[in-house]
Amino acid sequence: RAARPGGESGRFVDARDAGNGTGNDAGDEAGNRSGSVSASTAGPGSDVPEDVRAGAEDAGSYLVAPQQLLVHRDDVRTMASMGSLAGKVVCTVLGSGGAAALPKALPGVVVRPRPSYPQCLTALMVGEADAVSADGAVLAGLARGYGGDYLGIVRRPLASVAHGVRVKAGNARLARKVNEALRAMRRDGSWARAVRTLEEETGYRVEAGLNGVG
Repeated sequence: RAARPGGESGRFVDARDAGNGTGNDAGDEAGNRSGSVSASTAGPGSDVPEDVRAGAEDAGSYLVAPQQLLVHRDDVRTMASMGSLAGKVVCTVLGSGGAAALPKALPGVVVRPRPSYPQCLTALMVGEADAVSADGAVLAGLARGYGGDYLGIVRRPLASVAHGVRVKAGNARLARKVNEALRAMRRDGSWARAVRTLEEETGYRVEAGLNGVG
């Protein structure tokens, strides 16, 4: 599947489309298990049921990004403090993995998942949520594409999210091929070009330390 860095907790999504709610990690995993697909993009932190996850195994990762918060621009400074977040409502997308780290990273927050990023964004804009949580690349795409001057990102990382590819359990040969392809992308410059495109289109800068870039 052709893809670009930018999805949350488990997929490369063109950040210009980050708000369209396409894709579902659990659905991809179910396809892996049933044999209808050979490989899917997903992250270790995805909200995938254990019985579905058991049918797939990780073949390699291609991006590590920090999980962060998207808030109203006027709230960026005040919500950078953990103490200010107790009782706040944070929206995440079902199947994205965003909910997993929140209770530990932000004790006292109220996590309310919704089916898509547009729904989370609407909840934030109308006051039904105080923040949207996703990885930094997705949030940058949302802020640039939909937020205008009204939204900002709280840069303090809540967790590190590894994005990767999963294959059907037991398919070691395919897993090796995927891993080799991901390594080749690093060597031939494809990965660096994708990262530059991501920055140009969303303003998101991939963190070198998290991704083994010197």
